Amino acid sequence: MYEYTKPGYLRSSIGWYASVLEDAVFFKRMFNGSKIEAPILYLGGEASAPAELAGPYWEKVGSHVTAVTIPESGHWIGDENSEIVADRIGEFFGEVRESIPAAGLGN
Repeated sequence: MYEYTKPGYLRSSIGWYASVLEDAVFFKRMFNGSKIEAPILYLGGEASAPAELAGPYWEKVGSHVTAVTIPESGHWIGDENSEIVADRIGEFFGEVRESIPAAGLGN
């Protein structure tokens, strides 16, 4: 028997989308027009949600957004193009690390 034919499967698997509008109201109230200041990395597959599509939405909530399209991939970018994903994550955290001042905890 396929999982999706079981009673309640579809409702439970997509039910979390029902809260999207409520979440939007909550976050508008919490952020009160301000943006996330921490660097944000968005990775999207070219056949699913490329940077050109999703990047502008992240820029509405973040001041420092890096949006990257992962080529030759869809929804499962880590499985479909793991080398590019790892490279982009490494580049992002390398840049972030260089921009954060040392805590001065050395001897």
